[in-house]
Amino acid sequence: TVRFGLALEFMGLAGLLVLIAPDMTFWALLASVGTYGVGMGIASSQLTNVIMSDVEPSKSGIASGTNSTLRQVGAALGIAIVSTIITTLTVRYTAANIRAARLPSGLAGRSIEELHTAGATFGAPARATVDEAATLMQALADGLTSAARPATLYMMATTLAGLLLSFLIP
Repeated sequence: TVRFGLALEFMGLAGLLVLIAPDMTFWALLASVGTYGVGMGIASSQLTNVIMSDVEPSKSGIASGTNSTLRQVGAALGIAIVSTIITTLTVRYTAANIRAARLPSGLAGRSIEELHTAGATFGAPARATVDEAATLMQALADGLTSAARPATLYMMATTLAGLLLSFLIP
């Protein structure tokens, strides 16, 4: 059952990788993330059962606490790594998109400076025209989409590693 859950997680991430785009629909996102979430629920709950099944009853409290702590630390570390990948690459790709766009050089320069300060919360400068603001927001949407792909690949790689390691479970 752990393997089945990990396989669902991998399939959800693979679906996200294929479908991710600035114009991705809510339903496409829901299908991918939902599949991932169901897989996570199945794998996590069963993995806890597998871990606790080999623990002596007198040590179950400490084992359960250790398991929970390690799971929380792993989740926090995973979130930090994925967030760093997305944030760093969003700024990099968006800056490249702004440089490639047909914008006045002063606006492009100011926008890139603001992007480095604000990161993914970047917004078009107040002095930008409607068309310039739309160009900047499209640059951000494209940059975020491009950044999400390597982050998703990282998540797929770690999920696949977990799936392969699960074959070591007796």
